[in-house]
Amino acid sequence: MSVANIPGFVIGTAQLGMDYGVSNLSGKTTAIEAQELVNHAINKGFTWFDTAQSYGDSETVLGKSLINNASKATIITKLHPDLDPKNSSEIFNSIQESCSRLSVSKLWGVMLHRSEWLQYWNDGLGAGLKKAKEEGLVEHIGVSVYDSEEAQEILSFPEIDIIQLPFNAWSPGFVESDFLERARDAAILCFFRSVYLQGLLLMSKVDVIKQVPAAKQMITVWHDLCKSFKTAPQILAFRYAKSFGFPLVLGIESVDQLKDNIVLSEQPNLNHDQISEIESVLHPLSSIEIINPSCW
Repeated sequence: MSVANIPGFVIGTAQLGMDYGVSNLSGKTTAIEAQELVNHAINKGFTWFDTAQSYGDSETVLGKSLINNASKATIITKLHPDLDPKNSSEIFNSIQESCSRLSVSKLWGVMLHRSEWLQYWNDGLGAGLKKAKEEGLVEHIGVSVYDSEEAQEILSFPEIDIIQLPFNAWSPGFVESDFLERARDAAILCFFRSVYLQGLLLMSKVDVIKQVPAAKQMITVWHDLCKSFKTAPQILAFRYAKSFGFPLVLGIESVDQLKDNIVLSEQPNLNHDQISEIESVLHPLSSIEIINPSCW
């Protein structure tokens, strides 16, 4: 699938429905802030939004914020992990309900929140999703994954054409495997999330060590790299992820944050030597305790 018509980043809306991210100190975005954020994004041509049925009331807040701009928005949501994957009617109905909450007649994409659900594809899950596509509620079907091994298995499902995966300068898995190349060959569009590793890459050394003691050496080397590149951590993290040519999903909670990311999206890609320099010093230090938030 081509990325030609997809913007440099997709607006992640978890913060519209709940407190999210280790570096998020402001809490859930208010309804007024959400409206301002969505309006500014639409006006600037950033019309892609990522949400999920399990992100609190994110779908409802986003839908209300889009009430006058729904026709301009392109939305991806994820099925609630508490649904019964073997109940095709429940799957289909949940997609109808998402469309209603989001004030749209059609979703660009619906993703499984858990790849394990694919084992139920022929037991109800597939039927519910196919019905949603046939009735024009969904254009693309995808899966959210957590590591490269999990992602590799999804390539054998021809019905899947989008995958969302964690990708950042600290995490070597998808670079060291051949997954990104295989995904391109299979015409699967990848979306990179966790570009800032839930904000960890943007935090001070003291705060990172307090939150994730195992990352002491990693954050020290990361800050040294930023000094070497004469740039801020946010810029280097963004440019690294952007350089691989797939759209980024960025959790955004304010208009100011949106403006910052719009500016970042205009930054040039890193070249091959710069990418290699970052990976050669960071990736040997990486571990599951550092890059998997569930371990924090």
